[in-house]
Amino acid sequence: MKGHLRSLVGRSSDTFAGHLTANSREIASQVYARRTRSLVPSVAVLPALIGCLFLSSGMGLIIAGGANPTGPSIERISPDGVETIWENQITPAQGREFHLTLDLNNRLSGIDTWSRRVMWQARLPEISATSAPLVFTDRGRILVGVATTIGAVYLINAGNGQIVWMQNVSDRIDVSPLQIKNTTMAVACADGRIYGININDGHIDYMVQTDSKITALEPVSDGRGENIYAIADKKKVLALNAMTGDLNWQGDTHGEATNSPLIAKDRVIAPTTDGDFSKLWAFDTSGALRWMSTYDRVSSLASADDYIAMAQGSIVTLLRADTGEPVHYWQVDETPAALQLVAQHGRLIVRTDRGEVLTALN
Repeated sequence: MKGHLRSLVGRSSDTFAGHLTANSREIASQVYARRTRSLVPSVAVLPALIGCLFLSSGMGLIIAGGANPTGPSIERISPDGVETIWENQITPAQGREFHLTLDLNNRLSGIDTWSRRVMWQARLPEISATSAPLVFTDRGRILVGVATTIGAVYLINAGNGQIVWMQNVSDRIDVSPLQIKNTTMAVACADGRIYGININDGHIDYMVQTDSKITALEPVSDGRGENIYAIADKKKVLALNAMTGDLNWQGDTHGEATNSPLIAKDRVIAPTTDGDFSKLWAFDTSGALRWMSTYDRVSSLASADDYIAMAQGSIVTLLRADTGEPVHYWQVDETPAALQLVAQHGRLIVRTDRGEVLTALN
């Protein structure tokens, strides 16, 4: 598992030949440093997957036409002198497997997995280093939602590269699109507006002005797709109705929010930093603060079911989400850059980007 990342795209095609410019390397470094979470998957599987991008092994979505994404596949970012910064393996219900890739020139491509033939390419406007495509299915089609820094949102048919629709919103988008109940795509703009866009035709169903800068890497949704949670101005937790954009509640924290909220055990957990310390603020679904704990600096977090996994240097701690109570500790060889927490067969499994697999009885 250790070692530098390499592109999964073969070098036989001239399409991907060439070397990185200094600016491209800088962009790739930003992607590597800042994209430490998975792209937001379908809300049905979000609680088990949120916060889990493995920079070495890669975890993402396998898409079966018309079904919710299940199982592991490849969704990676690569800073190591290659053009491809994101790749997602697609396994359709019918037809051949293919990969979707995004390169540093903002080209989205469909590539046949076995022949490595480039099936199609679409050149897009600039995509932020903290945003990347959202892959999902709708009525048997595999679709890709892409948000750009110029405020244009695209929906693309992944089978042929055709643009289904394009919608302009108010400002640059630095966060990944979010799918809500298979009907709505939510995007948050730099000017504080959050849009709900109809997946069928690209129509804007709602726009809410938060009067704040959305500073989470991406908004997240609860497992039912009922609410969107975002960090605004680095210190406010916003809970919005996912279908209407109405503000349900706002929670305030102290310190600077360091990442998107986590959702576990009916808790919305916002991580912040304050000097050399980190804090976790746990709100219930009505916005009441249920607990807050201070720790030595936390480097990465993940959640699943009723628990939170937290890395502090080479120490990984398992916490109960409802109370913040620590229940397990592990010492690992190195500080993990990313964590994943999953529940399997009555056990909680913590995986790190370094390849360790840690288990605890649930």
